[in-house]
Amino acid sequence: MKKIKSVVSKLLVTVLAASFALMLPGCADAESVLPEYTDDKTMTLGAWGAPPPTKEGYETFAAAGFNCAFQDFRQLTSSALHDVMVYAEETGVKMWIQTGNESYNQPDIIQKVYDEELDQYDSFDGINFYDEPGAVRFEEIAELIPDFEKNYSDGMFIVNLFPSYADGSYLGAGGFEGYITNYVEKVLGRVSGRKFLSFDYYPLMTETDPSTGKSENYVADTWLSDLDVVSNAAKFTDIETHCFSQTRKFDSNRALTSAADVRFQYAVSMAYGFKGISAFMYNAAARPDGSWGEGLVNGSKINPEYYYAKEANEEVLKFDHVYLSFDYLGTMPVQASSGTSCPAFMMLRHKLDEVDGVDTVEAEEPALVGSFRDKEDNNGYMIVNYTEPSDKLSNTVTVNFEKGISKARVYRKGVPEDVEIKDGTLTLDLESGEGAFVIAV
Repeated sequence: MKKIKSVVSKLLVTVLAASFALMLPGCADAESVLPEYTDDKTMTLGAWGAPPPTKEGYETFAAAGFNCAFQDFRQLTSSALHDVMVYAEETGVKMWIQTGNESYNQPDIIQKVYDEELDQYDSFDGINFYDEPGAVRFEEIAELIPDFEKNYSDGMFIVNLFPSYADGSYLGAGGFEGYITNYVEKVLGRVSGRKFLSFDYYPLMTETDPSTGKSENYVADTWLSDLDVVSNAAKFTDIETHCFSQTRKFDSNRALTSAADVRFQYAVSMAYGFKGISAFMYNAAARPDGSWGEGLVNGSKINPEYYYAKEANEEVLKFDHVYLSFDYLGTMPVQASSGTSCPAFMMLRHKLDEVDGVDTVEAEEPALVGSFRDKEDNNGYMIVNYTEPSDKLSNTVTVNFEKGISKARVYRKGVPEDVEIKDGTLTLDLESGEGAFVIAV
C-alpha cells in the first residue's frame, strides 16, 4: 500500500504542477516561439556581362545589390585582370572567371588562367569553364576537374547548362531531365568540393497578334518544369542550385517593365529552392538591328532596368540569411479558384500534392507554395503569385494550417511582420510579381 500511495502522490503533484503552469501567463504558448536567424549568409545575386573594368564600374554594380560577376578572362590583360580583382575585393563582389567555351579542351589556355594565381584575391570564387554544353561534352568537361581542384581547391567548378528549349541533339537521351541527371552523375559526381548546378531560362515572353497588331505578354509554360527538374536533382544533396534571370530584351523575350518583373523571377526561383540567381545581362550594348536591347547598364550609361533590379536585389538581401537557413523540400502548385488555367502546372513531374504543416491552400489566381524546413524543424513557405507580372493581377492566397499553428512571421519585399494565426488561417493579398516567405509555428 505504501508503494501505491507513493505513486498516486507523485501523479497528483505532476497534475497540479501542470495545471499551475497552464495558469501562468504565456506558458500555454511556450512552444509557439518564432525563431531568429543569425545574419551570416548571403544570397548569390550575380550577373553575366561584367561591370566596366573600373573602380566606379564595380561600385555601381555593388550599389545595386549585385555580389558576384562573370568575367571573361579573354577580355582583359593580366594587369587589367589584377585591377578588376582588386576592385571586386574592395566592393565585396565575388568573381567567376570565364575561360570561354572554345578553351575548355585547350590545356595551354586553361593553364594561363591557373598561372594567374587567382586565389590570392579574396574576390576569387570560381571558374566558369563552359556555357551551355551539349551532353556529348560532359566526359571531357569532367576531365578538367582534377587539375582545377589541384590549383583551386576552395574554388567553384562552374558550368552553366541549357534549358529544355535547346535543340534535342544537345540534350541527348532522356530529354532535359536526362541531360540534368547525366551532368550530375558524370560531372558533379567527380567534384570533391563545392557542387554547382546552374542553368538558364528566360521566361518573360511577348507576341504580336498579326490581325490586330497588339502585343501580349506571357510567361513561358516550360519554365516551371525546368525549375522543377533542376531543383529535384539537387534536393537533399549538397548541390548549390543557380539560375539566370531575364533582364534584357532579345528575340521574342520582352524587356523589363518594372521591378515586379525581376521580383517575380526571384520569387519563383526561390519557391524552388534556388540559392543563387544571376542577371542576363548586366553590361551590354544593343545589337545594331535592334533585336536585342541593352543590358542593365551599357558602359557608363545606366538604364531604368538597373533600378528595377536594384529594388528587387535589396528586398532579397534583407532576408536572405533567413531563406538560406532553410532546406528545400519541394513545391506545390495551387490552381486558381477564379478558373484561370495554368498549363505550366500540368507539366510538373515532381510537384508536391501537399505541404508539411498545411491542411489546404486556396488562391484566386495561380500560385506556388515552396516548402522548406530549418534545422530546428520549423516550417517555412515561399508563397508566390504566379501570374504574368505586367498584367498587374493581385492574388489573394489563403493558407489553412494544421492544428496548433498560432503565429507566423511573414517577409514581404524583405520586410518581416509577425502575425497571429486566428483559427489556423493566414490570408495574403499578394501584388503582381510578389512572393512572401512565411515561417509558421
